[in-house]
Amino acid sequence: MSTNTAEQQPAMMENSRGHFVPIGMVEEIDKARTDLVAELVDRAQKQRAALVDFKAKSMADVVAFVQLSAEWAEEGRDEIKVMLLDAFEVNKEGHISTAKVLNLCSYKIDDPRWQQGVKAIYDSMHIQGSTAYIRFYQRENAKAKWQAIPLDLAAV
Repeated sequence: MSTNTAEQQPAMMENSRGHFVPIGMVEEIDKARTDLVAELVDRAQKQRAALVDFKAKSMADVVAFVQLSAEWAEEGRDEIKVMLLDAFEVNKEGHISTAKVLNLCSYKIDDPRWQQGVKAIYDSMHIQGSTAYIRFYQRENAKAKWQAIPLDLAAV
């Protein structure tokens, strides 16, 4: 009587139904597709982690910029107060005017906090338009639901 050991077991690969099949029975194109998808999902997860970090740092910089603006508005001349309060005025929808905030960035001020805030504002800008895109999904196993890997600043 012989017993099967792990060394005697053929290498297996999970198919889309969650069944394990001997790797020798899997077409080369399917192996290549699996490798490509695994590599892309890994890169997407790393990109998402970088976006989470970028968002946290950028939001902290913007908060610091707003706080600096508020300090200057309290301490400064009336003209500076009006300029800063106008730039960060919230409209009926709860949004501030992008144009007004970007206009603040045009002022050359030597304070490093101001320069850091301006950099954060420029770093957070992005162009919207139609372009090709790719979405990434992952699941724990063949029976689990597919979960999107968000690569959107608003989603992280």
